[in-house]
Amino acid sequence: MKANKTKISIIILSLFLVAVFFYLKGRNTDTATILPRTEPIGHSKAKPLDETKWYRVAYQEANDSLKTLIQNSPIRAEANPANKTAYQSILAKALSTDNFVIAGFAQEKIAELNRTDTNYMIAADLFILETEKGEDPDKSRFALAKAKQLYLKATELNPNNILANNKLAVSIIQLNEDPPMVGIGYIKKSLSIDSNDLSTNLLYGQLLLMSGQNEKAIKVYNKLVNLQPSNAEFLFKLSDIYGQLGNTQKAKEFLDKAKNLNQP
Repeated sequence: MKANKTKISIIILSLFLVAVFFYLKGRNTDTATILPRTEPIGHSKAKPLDETKWYRVAYQEANDSLKTLIQNSPIRAEANPANKTAYQSILAKALSTDNFVIAGFAQEKIAELNRTDTNYMIAADLFILETEKGEDPDKSRFALAKAKQLYLKATELNPNNILANNKLAVSIIQLNEDPPMVGIGYIKKSLSIDSNDLSTNLLYGQLLLMSGQNEKAIKVYNKLVNLQPSNAEFLFKLSDIYGQLGNTQKAKEFLDKAKNLNQP
């Protein structure tokens, strides 16, 4: 009887995680992209990750029903297997009100109990959603740092998870607290797993352009053209890069190719 209850619990948890996964897919967290930045890639001094402060802020922003759930099953205490269903309820309630910090902490408890890279990635994605709200720069920076921490745990559990490596790389670059090569190292790790992965090559090309390595970026974008010949965006980008390098002949060549692809 106990074994049957365990199986039922596992099935319920799996279905719940699928629902959260598709919620996140709808919020466009299934790819790793780099936000535009005006300052050069470098790194600044890391700031302490003040989880207690931002948890309190998020708790104060919660509605009464969410606060009651949290009071009954604290999400800042050690993960308790007996509270697994309660963590799911907190997560669902937090998502319904776009309280992504509380949702992220609740999902982190679930991840600590299940110990899978997917669970940690979901938790990290929730904190990334908080950064996209853009309501408070300090809060957004905390959420990004927390996401980085969780993506790192995902890669530690599964070093061959390409998406986790890529998202970790993006969070490292965006946070700007580590040398750029730390982030690029995770991109190269993904390329060592699958050198033809489209999203990884695109991310690598973006990083090369941001760091002024245009010649290397040309090689990557040429590879992207080979991987996806019908994508005019890659051809336009090659035209732009060659134009910046002063090679007007190559710039026109790729511009014409891109225009031909766009013709009906």
